[in-house]
Amino acid sequence: MKVDNRKFKFINPKLQISLIVFICLIFLINFIVVSCASYFGYEVFKDRLVELGLDTGAKLHFILENQLWMILSAIAFFSVVFLLVSLIITYIFSHRIAGPIYRLSEELENMIKNRELKDITFRKDDYFQEIPEQFNKLKKVLEDK
Repeated sequence: MKVDNRKFKFINPKLQISLIVFICLIFLINFIVVSCASYFGYEVFKDRLVELGLDTGAKLHFILENQLWMILSAIAFFSVVFLLVSLIITYIFSHRIAGPIYRLSEELENMIKNRELKDITFRKDDYFQEIPEQFNKLKKVLEDK
């Protein structure tokens, strides 16, 4: 039984890597913005405590800083987890886009070499299902001439 190697590699590296880089940039920007907002919120909260006269010394600052680092650590952890999940989903999604185009290109190349038209099919979950349908209609019209 032949293994479909397309499932385990980049079909169209330019498209797929561009999508992955785009997703990584979005997550990086999100991580920076959320981390900065958390730190800014911490600083504002700390200043408010001082303004209200509730600054009770080093112990409170220690607790607040520990809380800040716990929040930032959680943000970092979940950002990495969601980034990995998003990368996997992007990889699968990009296969459903690049796969049909690759398949069409390969089939057309084979038809040119063999000088023979044949029906084209895509995988059930691939996008652009209308392309093989239209191509197969065209093939039928050309054969009927």
